[in-house]
Amino acid sequence: MPQPLSEVRRINSFQHCLSIITRKSEFAVPIALVIHAWASIEKLLAEILGHLLGTDAEAAIEMYMAAKSPSVQRDLLRAASEVRLSEDQFNLFLAIETKAFKVYGERNKIAHATWAISNDLPDALLIIPHRYHVDVLAKARHAKAVPTRSEENPVVIADFPLIMVYKQQDFQDIYSRAETAHTH
Repeated sequence: MPQPLSEVRRINSFQHCLSIITRKSEFAVPIALVIHAWASIEKLLAEILGHLLGTDAEAAIEMYMAAKSPSVQRDLLRAASEVRLSEDQFNLFLAIETKAFKVYGERNKIAHATWAISNDLPDALLIIPHRYHVDVLAKARHAKAVPTRSEENPVVIADFPLIMVYKQQDFQDIYSRAETAHTH
């Protein structure tokens, strides 16, 4: 499981820039697998909606995908499932749907975050939640530290608990959960 940076170790700095994946290319395939896994699950959920509604899959997929919000997509699936399935089937559906949307949450943490690296953790990728701006974090954590800025390679001092440390195994574990959700 990914760990908060504050529980892994204190680092002197981290770098975030557009070229993170080229600099840490060993993470490219595991990240792509996680992103693709959700896309596959999402299509399967749309097909399930089509089956529940008794319509052709193409129309159901288009309707499901037109609902841009995952919570709306989830509501569509739940509403159709509750009407069409027996109580036992609906409970089974809810268990499977919960697994699927857990993968969605994990995928989003990866897809919608700032990725960073640190020389202090050469086998890790740092994930900073998208809602935190790294400069603000640096200033909040180290009142006297002003981040060094450059377009190519901004560097800040860091040991924030909200920064998560991901290793390759973490991405593989998320992908395994996605496979489990997809096959049920």
